[in-house]
Amino acid sequence: MSNEERVRIGVVGYSGPYRPIGEVKRERYGTSHLGEYDRLCEYHGGSLDLSREGVRTVESMLAGIPKDQCLTLCDEVARYVGDALCAVAPGVRWEVVDGVAQIQLSAKTKWDVALYVEQNIGASNRDFLSEALDEMLLIVKRNR
Repeated sequence: MSNEERVRIGVVGYSGPYRPIGEVKRERYGTSHLGEYDRLCEYHGGSLDLSREGVRTVESMLAGIPKDQCLTLCDEVARYVGDALCAVAPGVRWEVVDGVAQIQLSAKTKWDVALYVEQNIGASNRDFLSEALDEMLLIVKRNR
C-alpha cells in the first residue's frame, strides 16, 4: 500500500518514538465499545450487529439516504464501524488523545475512522466501509 493510499483511508503510522511537547491527555477505554449510534439504528429500523454483515447493512442503508442526511450521521457511522472493528479483531481498542478518538490497530498504527468516514460518506463507492474494515483487519493481522 502506498503512502498516498494510507493517507486516503486515514491510517496513521508511527515509525519513531513520539515525544509530545507539553502535556497530552491520553485516555484508553477498557472496553472496545463506544456506542451512541441510536439514530443509525433508527434509520435501520432496529439494532445492528457489530460484524462485517452489519457494516454492509449500514453501507446499503446509506446508499438509500440523501447525501445531506448521510453527512449528519458521520459521527455515528464512525463509532459503529470502529465498534464493529473492535468486535471482529481481538485486541483492537479505541484510544482518545486530546479529544480525538482513534482505533489503536497496533502499537504504532492508529486509524482515524471519523476522518475516513467524513471524507468518504458521499463518495460514489458505496462499499467504502467494508473495504476499509477489510484493510484494517489486514493491518491488524500483519502486525500480530
